[in-house]
Amino acid sequence: MAENKAKSLRSAQHLRNSLIEALDVCGIPDGDLVELTVRYRRAENGVEVQEMSLVPLKKQKTSYA
Repeated sequence: MAENKAKSLRSAQHLRNSLIEALDVCGIPDGDLVELTVRYRRAENGVEVQEMSLVPLKKQKTSYA
């Protein structure tokens, strides 16, 4: 069980780092909201990402009452 937990943590860290790199490459500024869509399939050695898109969302004003 500890081995699966460690593998999941490594996968999550890899996903996080890859997402940060993709945001940088796309030129999306810090603090902007984006919609992330991922199409994937399970493969023998994990998961294979077939398609991924990042779409900047329009900034919405937050109002406080």
